[in-house]
Amino acid sequence: MREEIRRFPRRLTVLIFLFVLWGLLAAFQLVRYTVLQRDRLREESARLAWREGVIPPVRGQIADADGVLLVWSEMTFDLVLERMPADEAKRAALFRILREKTRAAIPVDAAPCILIRNIRHDEMKTLDSLCTRMPGLRIVPRMERKHVEEPAVRRLAPVWEKEYDALLRGEEGRFHVMLDRRGRWLNDTLRIDTESEPGRNVRLDRTLEQIRKESGNDGRE
Repeated sequence: MREEIRRFPRRLTVLIFLFVLWGLLAAFQLVRYTVLQRDRLREESARLAWREGVIPPVRGQIADADGVLLVWSEMTFDLVLERMPADEAKRAALFRILREKTRAAIPVDAAPCILIRNIRHDEMKTLDSLCTRMPGLRIVPRMERKHVEEPAVRRLAPVWEKEYDALLRGEEGRFHVMLDRRGRWLNDTLRIDTESEPGRNVRLDRTLEQIRKESGNDGRE
């Protein structure tokens, strides 16, 4: 018993030493993360939380000499898988829901990829609901080129697009937005860094009738 009493101060000293050592280590880690590595961690956190993106410009229109619209852009929407779920079970569940509730092309091998092009009006509500529940899914707007249903215009449109590209293409804009922990946009944090500039419209020096005649048809195949 006396031996135990003699050893008690020594054990108490060891316990106090270990406690102090633990406190010093904890204090060091606190200083390390809040002072020494604060800037690096802040930059890394911002890199993970914020995403930068491009605002595509509206491409210019092409009209004939009389101002008849031949080629133009219309907004459409696509369902995009921005990132693949890392967990196999979550990936299988996502594909199962998409297969059951949508016309998405399933399965896919990698992301990002477009699952549905040109979302129909009757699909929008269902897909919007899925995007709020399934991380990595997003409805993305896209400008699609259209042209009048004329054989001559259909053949010449790619030529005009290339010839007048410098005028038609416009200038891209830039934006950044914060993501939540599930990778979804926080719309209130969206910031436009640079506005996009729409392309210029082009007016050809020939009428649609002249284009038909030069192409050797009267508008019929």
